Amino acid sequence: MRKIELEVDLFGSPEGVALSEAALRHFLEGLTLANQAYLRTHPDCPHPYNVAGLQWEMEPIGQEDWQSIPYILERKRADCEDLACYLAAWHRERNGIAAIPDFTHRDVREPTTGGMVSLYHIVVRHPDGRIEDPSRKLGMR
Repeated sequence: MRKIELEVDLFGSPEGVALSEAALRHFLEGLTLANQAYLRTHPDCPHPYNVAGLQWEMEPIGQEDWQSIPYILERKRADCEDLACYLAAWHRERNGIAAIPDFTHRDVREPTTGGMVSLYHIVVRHPDGRIEDPSRKLGMR
């Protein structure tokens, strides 16, 4: 498999949050569009909830590997942005639903330093506002 790496300086300051969140939305949409292209050329690709053995797995803190569908199918492990972009693409291509990958946000205390950090969790938002969380469905607690 080929890999593309983006190095970006996001979420580095309180002043940059709006710009960082806008960039995050663009990156999520980009991965969803790439997944849609894959689904169009792979009609037998399963729904993410029907991939045998697929589980949510948290990446190490500070590491963010964004996986497209073929990599998810190979590894059988994925975190929230991977799963949400897969599911949003599936809804768009297979069900005609204009679902989007979106995020929730909360500040949490970092256990080792005691400082506050922002935690973003990626979910799927349906046109009616309903939220679907494939990470929870696939093992996140």
